[in-house]
Amino acid sequence: KGDLRHFHHRLLGVGFTERQAICFIYVLSAVFGGVALFSGSKQKLIALGVMFILMTILAILVVSKGRKKA
Repeated sequence: KGDLRHFHHRLLGVGFTERQAICFIYVLSAVFGGVALFSGSKQKLIALGVMFILMTILAILVVSKGRKKA
């Protein structure tokens, strides 16, 4: 059963338009893909850690803004 807890729905909930949410997801995917393609083994591990931290911060911001609106 579908729900509104998916990432794109949460982006819409914090004020993104549909086009902005899609573009944001595409850019995020391109950044992750670029890091995967162009990094060496040790650099990938460091980049993975940095991206994990950034995604955690982003998730906290999106969830907290979504709760404030609800």
